[in-house]
Amino acid sequence: MNHNHANWDEGTTKTLLDLCIAQKNQFNWSNRCLSKLGWKNVYRSFNQQTGLHLGSKQLQNKLNALRRTFLSWTALQNQSSLGHDTQTGGVAADPTYWEDDEARSGSLEQYIRDLSESVAKRSQKCADHAQGEMNPDYRTTFTQMKTKEGRLNWIQFNWDMLNK
Repeated sequence: MNHNHANWDEGTTKTLLDLCIAQKNQFNWSNRCLSKLGWKNVYRSFNQQTGLHLGSKQLQNKLNALRRTFLSWTALQNQSSLGHDTQTGGVAADPTYWEDDEARSGSLEQYIRDLSESVAKRSQKCADHAQGEMNPDYRTTFTQMKTKEGRLNWIQFNWDMLNK
């Protein structure tokens, strides 16, 4: 079965979504996805309308990717208390959100400073451990390993043990 590489531009994506909506409106839908009949109709119509002969898995993967993107977008909107202004296409927010902007940016700067200090301290701790506390037996074991994969696994294991 020869399938084209999926090139999802805005028009192709809209065609797929319109076909899926049409199948849902025809009740070819089960719980959270299209039924077998719905998918069969979508494949046939999509190939006829676009001239692209994409495989069923490519269409399903695209719809699932769009679903995940949408769910992430709605979750972010709910968490941030920001919205989408359909008239301007911009960000919609309560006026008090913009008033608190200076306070938030100050706390963000402080958060970044604290995070930077934490990373620096942890890096120093790891550097001190690597230089001064290495057991000579560990060094011998490491240098005698013959494969790159073995050495990387050894490093990962010791890193995990250090950071427990």
